[in-house]
Amino acid sequence: MVHSHVPWSPAFSRPYQTHTRLSERHPVLFVERPVFSSAESPDEIRVRHPLPHLAVAQPVLSAYADAAATVESRVRDALRRSGLLEEVPPAVHWVYRPDLAARLELFAEPLAVVDDCVEDDPECESGDDEADFRRRADVVFTGGHAQFLSRRATHPRVGLIEPAVDFDHFRNGARAPLPIDLERIPAPRAGFAGVLDARLDYELVDRLAAERPALSIVLIGPVDGVPRKRLPSAPNVFLVGPRPYEDRPAYLGGFAVGLLPYRTEGARSLFHPAQVLELLAAGRPVVSTPLPEVARRYGDVVAIAEPEGFAAAVETALGPWPAAGSERAFARARAASWPRVVGEMEILVARAIQDRGRTSRHFDPLERLLPG
Repeated sequence: MVHSHVPWSPAFSRPYQTHTRLSERHPVLFVERPVFSSAESPDEIRVRHPLPHLAVAQPVLSAYADAAATVESRVRDALRRSGLLEEVPPAVHWVYRPDLAARLELFAEPLAVVDDCVEDDPECESGDDEADFRRRADVVFTGGHAQFLSRRATHPRVGLIEPAVDFDHFRNGARAPLPIDLERIPAPRAGFAGVLDARLDYELVDRLAAERPALSIVLIGPVDGVPRKRLPSAPNVFLVGPRPYEDRPAYLGGFAVGLLPYRTEGARSLFHPAQVLELLAAGRPVVSTPLPEVARRYGDVVAIAEPEGFAAAVETALGPWPAAGSERAFARARAASWPRVVGEMEILVARAIQDRGRTSRHFDPLERLLPG
C-alpha cells in the first residue's frame, strides 16, 4: 500500500521504478497525488490497473467542495467512501511524506510501515508530523549521506538508498534519431531534463546564456511551482516542456553536455538528482553546481563548478571527452542497477515484518527475493 505525493508516472522515476519492480512479486495499491475536477460531483477515488499486479488509486477532488476542509482530509474521506478499505488486507504501508501518514488509521494494522523520504521535499522534514511518524516507522530510507547519518542516530533500521538508473533504456535510447523539435534547436546544445522547480538556479542559467550566446540551452520538463516570470527568457534558452519518459533518452542524446544547474544553499541542496545517472548512461559529459551528493559520489566523472566558473566548465565539456573518462562514467551508470537497489529495500522491509512477528502471503519475507 503506497501513499505518494506524486502521480504514478515514469517522470517521477523513483516511486515508479521501485513499485513497478515490487509489483512483480507483490500486489501493490498506489495512491497517487490528488487531482482537481471542475465538476460539481462529490470527491471520489478512481482506480486503474497499469500493470497486472499494480492498481493506481487517483483521488479526484471537486473544485466546488468546502474550502475549509484540507486536501488531505478530503482524500481520507474519499477513501472511506470508496470501498477500498474493505478490500485491502493487512499490508506494508509505504509512505512518501509524513503528512500522508494519518491515512494509516483507516486500514488494518500494518505488516510494517516504511518511511521513504528520499526525495527533496520540504514536507519530509516538517516538525511534529515528521517526528511522530518517524517514531512509528519500522524502516527509514534515506537518499543522502548526511540524511543517513542523521537518521541512523535516532532509528534502529535506516537504509541509505543509492541512486539508480535504467541503464539500457538511456544507453540505447540516446542513439535514436534526434526528436524533430530538438533538431530544430541550433547546436551545440547544453541541456537539463527534469522538473523545473525552486531548486534550480535560474539566475545561473541566465548568466550562462549571456556568457555563451552561441550555445543553445535546452530545459526539458514540467514547471512546478515557479512563476513564469522567473524562468529564463534569453533568446538562446529553449523551454521544451515535459516529454515522455520513453523519449527522454533521445533528447539527452542530442545534448553536447548535460547541465545540473541547481542551487547549493540550505537543506534543499542535500538531495541527489536522478538526472546525473541518466546523462552518464546516455554518454553525455555533465557539469553540475557543487551539490554535496553529486560532488561526493560523482566528482571523478562529473565536472563540479561554482557559478562564477560554470560557463567555463561547460565550454571545456563541449570539447572531446577523454576515452578513459567516458568509460569510467559508463561503468558507474551501469553499476547503478534498479533491481539491485529495490532488492536491498525489499530485504529491509522483509526483516521489519519478521521483527513484528507477522507473516503474509502478500509479502514473502525471504531474502531469496533479492534479484540477481
